[in-house]
Amino acid sequence: MNEIIYFGAKWCAPCKTMKVVLNDIIEKTGVKVTFHDVEEAVELSQMYGVRSVPALFREDSMGNILDNITGMKTKQELLDFIGVSLDD
Repeated sequence: MNEIIYFGAKWCAPCKTMKVVLNDIIEKTGVKVTFHDVEEAVELSQMYGVRSVPALFREDSMGNILDNITGMKTKQELLDFIGVSLDD
């Protein structure tokens, strides 16, 4: 399964909203998401080329970046990006 790398910031309202949605997705699917604050993980953020938040990167098991998205996304958009579905 792919891993999701999430970049956000404490001051970012959309980041807070998306983090809640992502935590729900994690709880229901078991997908692995690693959360990073851009102000605390400056070098990592630069390595990924993060220019705006929220930003998500999808990596394969070898750590290769497969895709990325930025900005506020709906739950369905996040599910589609991650490649999982919920049976709500």
